[in-house]
This record gives sequence, structure tokens and C-alpha cells, in this order.
Amino acid sequence: SNPYPQAFARPVYSNGDRFHLCLVGLPGRGKTMISYRVSHWLQYFHDIPTKVLNLGNTRRKMVGEKAHSFFDANNQKAQGILDNARKLCLAELRKFLQEDEEGKHVGRVAIYDAANITEGNRKQVIEVMKGVLPRSHIIFVEIIQTNKMKIDRHIRSVKIKVGMPDYKSEKDTEKAVVDYMLRVEHFQKIYVPLGKDKSLSYIKIVDDGRQVSMNKIKGFLPGRIVNYLVNL
Repeated sequence: SNPYPQAFARPVYSNGDRFHLCLVGLPGRGKTMISYRVSHWLQYFHDIPTKVLNLGNTRRKMVGEKAHSFFDANNQKAQGILDNARKLCLAELRKFLQEDEEGKHVGRVAIYDAANITEGNRKQVIEVMKGVLPRSHIIFVEIIQTNKMKIDRHIRSVKIKVGMPDYKSEKDTEKAVVDYMLRVEHFQKIYVPLGKDKSLSYIKIVDDGRQVSMNKIKGFLPGRIVNYLVNL
């Protein structure tokens, strides 16, 4: 045995700041996979309490499985349900980042796994987090994929084959793929990419890191997150 044992403090990787990562992008681009990989990396390698909330899971708890027509922007009833689901997700993430009864911050990084494809969606995030985080600590992460073969492969092998909850009762794979692609078309019609509003902090990743652009990203932990994302 070691006659001179020494104890070393766990390394500190950040100064205790809290952040809210909000995914942005069309369905079938890998946002959920990225959300959970970032969460695992932050918790396992940096000991940072992290929480991921998926809007789709919250919506399914409210109304169950839905076909593509539910996501049509002209479906006012469905849009109301989706807005309520967004409010529930954001309220839970806000609570995660707030101080507990002892004045301690339990949560450090909240990850909102949703499309957030409109300016209104993104403004809603900022409004909910007022008083909890400075605006610069709300970081939008946009995932763009232009390779149609990769998109098709991801939808078939991950979304449909592995078992996306919305299609768990659908036995016809091709029918499920067609419905999902129609869902993507609904999103595409109202999609506003990041870049117009320069007051936002964001990371835009195109084609698995072929092109990366950032705006108002500063600090140790955001820098580490960017480095991890572009090397996934």
C-alpha cells in the first residue's frame, strides 16, 4: 500500500455558469441523437448535471401518436396542442436551472430537443428563461443536412426501423417513411434558419461539420461544447 496517500480534488471544468442549449432544425436531421450524446458527454466526462427534454415525447404524453397532418401549420387545433407542449417543456427546463430551496443550482445545462424552426419558437425560449439565464447563455444549435442520401438513410434506419414512437403501430415501413417525409414538408414550409437575428447566440453545423458558423459564443464551456459538436 502507498505509505503517502494523497487526495486530489475533482478537476473543475467550468465556473458554475448555467446554459440552455436549444436544438434547431428539420425532423430527421439527428437532433435527438446529438442532444443525448452531448448530455452524456457533459455528465460523464465533466460531471455537469444535465437534463434533456424532447418535445415529441411531451406531445405524445398529451395526445398520443399523430400522422403528418397534425403538423400542418394550418391545423390550428394541433398548433394549440403543440404550443402547450412547448410551454410544459420550457417550464420544466426553467425549473431545472433555477435555485433549489437551499439556494443551490441543481441543474447546469438544460437541452431542449425540439425543431425550434420559427423565430416565434425561439423568442418563446428567450422569454421563458428571462430572470433565470442571461440571454447569451441561451445557445441555439442548428443542425443542417443537405445530403439527401444521408437524410433518407437516417429516417429509414433510425427514425422508422429503430422505432420512433409515432410509428410503433405501423407495420408498413414504406408507409411510415412517406408519412414522415410529409411531416418534414410541413416543417419546411415555415422553417426560418438561424442567422437573421444577430442578437442570438448560436452554432450552425452543416453536413456533419463540413461548414460551421457561430455567433456570440464565448466562455470555456460553450467553447468545449462547440469543439465536441464539430467532432461528432
